[in-house]
Amino acid sequence: MDKSRRKEPFRYVFHTPEPCTFQINRINNQPVDSKRAPAEILNLSRSGCNIATSLKLGAGEHVIGVMLYVQFGEAPWEVQGIIRWHAYEEGLHRYGIQFEASDALRERMSIELRQLAASQRIVAQ
Repeated sequence: MDKSRRKEPFRYVFHTPEPCTFQINRINNQPVDSKRAPAEILNLSRSGCNIATSLKLGAGEHVIGVMLYVQFGEAPWEVQGIIRWHAYEEGLHRYGIQFEASDALRERMSIELRQLAASQRIVAQ
């Protein structure tokens, strides 16, 4: 599995991990139907995020597509992504998710991330 090749100058880190849910919707490019599962977003950029969950998803053996659900402001985010890496630390599985988002959603993300930074819920790194 490839490590991140993020080209953005920074990412945003939450002071307190942000609750979210995710749903596996593809395994090896085959559609699957799964239930939503809880997770926490540890850091976030326009192109992806790092989540932590108690679930081991088999990301090392399979290409896994997910839908991430989170709400920071008035409107919820529903972002499609692919798990790019996995690590197990401190009793939790951490996953790096690369977003597959439209330009319009990326622009909305930029605006909302700046608002979260202004309210000091997140800090740029």
